[in-house]
Parts: sequence; structure tokens; C-alpha cells
Amino acid sequence: MSKKLLKSLQLASEQNDNAKTWMSELHVENDLYSKSIFAYVSIVIEHHQSIIELTNVRQSSALCLVRPLYEAYLRATWISLLKGSSKVDKTVKKLIELNGDDNFPPLKTMCEEIDVKLSELNKAENTLVFSKDLDNNKKLLHSYTHGGTYLVSIILNNSDKFTYEDMITILNSTTFQLLGSISAYATNIHNLDLFNKVSNEMVRFNDNQK
Repeated sequence: MSKKLLKSLQLASEQNDNAKTWMSELHVENDLYSKSIFAYVSIVIEHHQSIIELTNVRQSSALCLVRPLYEAYLRATWISLLKGSSKVDKTVKKLIELNGDDNFPPLKTMCEEIDVKLSELNKAENTLVFSKDLDNNKKLLHSYTHGGTYLVSIILNNSDKFTYEDMITILNSTTFQLLGSISAYATNIHNLDLFNKVSNEMVRFNDNQK
């Protein structure tokens, strides 16, 4: 294993441990918003841990978890920032019906609505942070699914070994999404202490990658 990949694994594992510790110390609020966001954060944490564990043994399976982790992160953020709107109310209430259907908008729509809300909160022009991030990773989100072209190409070339750069990129991006999902939960429950902890770890994680 390359030293860079080993470092990315160690940093990702550290943040996953942080995430589990933080969430275990919280009392889950009883409102449906908080419970829904908490559930998505739990999914993100579990998928993130699985990606770490599968990196050296089942890389195809690890990469297949990238999209569901991203979707869980995005949904947690969308609910947290836009709660109270009729669209979010309807979507969240639909979650408890257990019929397999949901009313979540497409990824692009959620990103656009999150960007607008963030601009309102920050009193700034729309920077399109989430929309740009989706555009930058759209091909990878599709290609990392089981039927995705990237995975199929690897199999057709008789190789189950992805480049270290692929796995480093995935570990780094999903770790940021892990922290981002917890930030969304902290925002929802107005927990400034947790929000600051996550923000500090985001900065430290970014610095440690250099």
C-alpha cells in the first residue's frame, strides 16, 4: 500500500471514530425532522466505515457505496436547511410510510435549493457550491454503481485493482461528506458546540491532506 493511501485511510478512520463518538453522546430529538436527519447521518457513518474497511479487499464494493453515501449526506443537508417548507414536510412525512417510495427531488434540484438557502443565510450571492460539486462528481457517481461504466471497464480488463489515486479521492471526499452530514444535524438541533467541533475537524482534515 502506498504511503499516501495509508495516510488517507488513517485520516478517514479518525474522523469516522469522531463521528461515532459525537453522535453517541447526543440525545436524539423526538421530532420527525431530527429523527430523519439522524437516520441519514447514521447511514453515512456506516457506509463511510464500510468504504474504509473494503478499500484493500473489495474495492469495487467500496466504490459502489459512494453514491448512496452522497445521497444520504445531501438529503440530510436538504432537510436541515429547508425544513418547514411544504415540500420538505411532505417528503419527511413520507419516510415513515415504509412503502419504498419517497418524494425527494432529484439531486440537481436539492443542490440548487441548498445553494439558494445558503446564500440567503450568508447574505451573499449564490456561489453554487453544492451544484458545482455535483457537476464535478456526476460522472463518478454514475460510474461507481454496480452497472457503472468505470467498474465494468475494470472487470473487462481483468483487474479488480483500482489506482491508489482513485481510492484516495474517494476516501477524502466521503470523509468531508461524513463531516458535512453531522454539521447538518448540528444545525438542525442548534448545537453550536457540535457544529464548531465539526468545523474545526474539517479544517484540520483539509490541512492534514497537504
